[in-house]
Amino acid sequence: MLSTPSAMFLSGPMMLIGIIVVIALIIIGIKMQTNFKKIIRNVYLYTFSAVGMIIFLIGGISLINVFLKTYVFPLEHYSEYYYSSCSDPYILKETPEFDVEACETSQEEERATQDSDARKRDLAEGLAAIICGTPIWLYHWKVIQKSKNIEE
Repeated sequence: MLSTPSAMFLSGPMMLIGIIVVIALIIIGIKMQTNFKKIIRNVYLYTFSAVGMIIFLIGGISLINVFLKTYVFPLEHYSEYYYSSCSDPYILKETPEFDVEACETSQEEERATQDSDARKRDLAEGLAAIICGTPIWLYHWKVIQKSKNIEE
């Protein structure tokens, strides 16, 4: 089953509804007057410009968050949630030959790898948002500025 919001949005029925709406808007746009077309065009341009800017800002905030967590306010561990099974009373009770120190050393190495992976993942997500959001925002904003210059 689809669990993420983006996966649900791209599911079959939602995608079909989106295609039908776009086709209907195109047909209506062809038959409508020029003034209405201008309004629809402006709504489209400003909406996509805002969406691109929001994506860009989310990516920037994500990168700032990674920077702050790494360099300004260094945390003992990057990831906040972690469970240590080395001190689990059930394991200690059931396995008398269990080496707690070796387990803790192993888990500390694993935790360092997970922290590094989490940083890389957060950096990649932030950069991807900036790389995707910037052209969407700037392209639509340039089109808006050009149309304003032509009208004046």
